[in-house]
Amino acid sequence: MQRPVDGPDRPLGAATYTFLYEGSLEQALRSLAEEGIGMIELTVAPPHVDGCTMPTEDCRRLRRVLRELGLHAVSLNPTYLDLNLVSLNTRFRQESTRQLEEALRLCHDLEIGMLVLFAGRRHPLAPAPRALVEPVLLEQLAHLCDVAEPLGVTIGLENGPTLVLDRGAEVADACRALGRRGLRAVIDVANAQMVEEPARALAAAAPYLALVHLSDTTRARWAHAPIGEGDVDFGAVAAALESLGYRGPTIMEIVDLTCPLQAMVTSAALLARLGWGTISPMPVSLPGATGASADGPMTNAESQKRA
Repeated sequence: MQRPVDGPDRPLGAATYTFLYEGSLEQALRSLAEEGIGMIELTVAPPHVDGCTMPTEDCRRLRRVLRELGLHAVSLNPTYLDLNLVSLNTRFRQESTRQLEEALRLCHDLEIGMLVLFAGRRHPLAPAPRALVEPVLLEQLAHLCDVAEPLGVTIGLENGPTLVLDRGAEVADACRALGRRGLRAVIDVANAQMVEEPARALAAAAPYLALVHLSDTTRARWAHAPIGEGDVDFGAVAAALESLGYRGPTIMEIVDLTCPLQAMVTSAALLARLGWGTISPMPVSLPGATGASADGPMTNAESQKRA
C-alpha cells in the first residue's frame, strides 16, 4: 500500500469525506476505484468510523479491500467536526488528544503514512487569547509527534479559518517552532481562500509542504464545493505549485452530499485541464488465506496481544 506516487506531475486523488452519508466506506472506495481514482484520503468520521478506531477484523478487511482495489491511501483525516486540540476545557482537550492517538495507531494499522491534523478552533464570539492557546497547541503537537514517530506516521498540520492556524505562514511557524521531522504542512486551498490568496499560503508553507487539499468556495460563504462552483483561482494554484516544484499528492476534499461521486468526477476533469491527473488503481490479486501475505502486518492491537 505504501507504493510511490507515479504518473502525472501533479497526482490527484480524492477524499472519502463527501461519501460519509452515502453508503458504507467500502462502497465509497469501490465507487472511486471504478472511476479510475487510485489515490485516496480516508475520512475516519461517523458513520463510517467512530472514535478514530476500528475493530481488528474491520481493519484487516479494509486493508485487504484497499489492496484488491489497487488504491493508495496517502492520508487519514478525522475531519475535526468534534475534536478540538486547543480547547481550554482540559477534559475535552484530553479526549480530543486521546482520539488523535487512536487515529495515529489506525494510520499504522492501515499502512497509511500521514495523519492530517487540524489544530482546532477558537470561538469567534469570544476567542481565547493567543497567549493562552498557542502554548497548548505546541504542547499537544509535541506529544502527538512523540506518539507518531515510533509508528512511522507523519503528522500533516492543516490550515483553516478557525482563528488558530488560519494562514500558511502560521502553519509553517508551528512546524518550525517544534522542528520535528515528522511534522509537515497541509495546505487546504478553500480554507486559505477565506483569509488570504491560496498561492501565498502555499508559498509560505513550501519548506514543509507534504499534501494539498483542493475544493472550491466563495469568500462570502465557506464551503468545500466542487471545482468551478466558487471563486478560487485554480490556475493560480497550479502556477504556484509549479513555481515551487511541488510534485507531491493533491487530494480533492470536496463535500457535496447531493451528488458525491459526480462532484469528484466533474472536478477531476476540470483540474485535468490545469495539469492535475488521477492515478489509475493498481489492483493486487490476493491469496484466499489470511495472514501477513494477504492482509499485511499485524495491527497495533494484535502486536500488543502477542507481546
